Amino acid sequence: MATTPTATDRTDNNSSGPLATLRTLALKPIYPLTRLGATLTTHAALRVTAIGHARAVPPPSQAAMLASSHCGMVMDPAVLIATNQDRQCHFWAKREVWAMPVMAFVFDGLGAVPVARPKMAVGSLGHSIEPTMGSIPRLAAEGGESPGSRERSVTADSTASSSNGGGGANAALWRATSEMLARGQLLCVFPEGTSYTLPHLIAFKDGLSRAALDRARRAKDARESGDTSAQSAPIIPVGVSYVEKTWWRTSVVCTYGDPINVDEYLGKDVSELTREIERRVRLVTVNAPDWYVVLLWIFFSSAHHEKKNKNE
Repeated sequence: MATTPTATDRTDNNSSGPLATLRTLALKPIYPLTRLGATLTTHAALRVTAIGHARAVPPPSQAAMLASSHCGMVMDPAVLIATNQDRQCHFWAKREVWAMPVMAFVFDGLGAVPVARPKMAVGSLGHSIEPTMGSIPRLAAEGGESPGSRERSVTADSTASSSNGGGGANAALWRATSEMLARGQLLCVFPEGTSYTLPHLIAFKDGLSRAALDRARRAKDARESGDTSAQSAPIIPVGVSYVEKTWWRTSVVCTYGDPINVDEYLGKDVSELTREIERRVRLVTVNAPDWYVVLLWIFFSSAHHEKKNKNE
């Protein structure tokens, strides 16, 4: 497993000495302990079924990016960690976490990267899908973007300046992400940017697409310079679906979909890749136009599991 990048790895801080060495040693056991805790917690509190992991996730030597749904709050990262025992999951996390010294130390040990998020307007979560029975199959068939999503017109070529340690609140994020992917690590991102309690996905943001396209561009440049081993990082859609997330020992299905080849989107608008990520994640999640459909799904799913358990 790749070593955990610390705050020192993600900045230009060249400090050294006994204190820096001690800090590095203290950070090392944080992820193994977290993985153990996440595994024990998910097995105790949930009934997790993982589908498609072995087929979709590349070996530890190859960089990859997980694009996961995020309706389960803190349990979603735990499920991803528990279903990726052979690889360390590196998460993007809101920058506010690093304002607390203890949490900053823990998240550095986890290899997480801080993200500066804009404030969300009240009511902005509900705009992702029109509440009609026909909207979900239409979006899935057409590969369309959720109604209300913002317009995007940034090309892959223009991501170089924004992702290459340029200005802006997230300059360190782009730099750290680029370094992680160059080291062949596994990055886990929740493209919706927040957790929620809704019967469907909400609009996806462009950050993951920008990072993936930047990596693809760098890999292409490296190959043209003679490094035949340079590869882009595939994006793997992941759906974490709960029968009812407030129930103890509820059933959870973590579905890993077919990887997205980012090379195919070089030179195209970032929005095209974002729409494809959203479409792919939609295919591996349960999306309903309203809560009535969700309740019906919960009822029949629960009845099915109860009947199955009795037969066993």
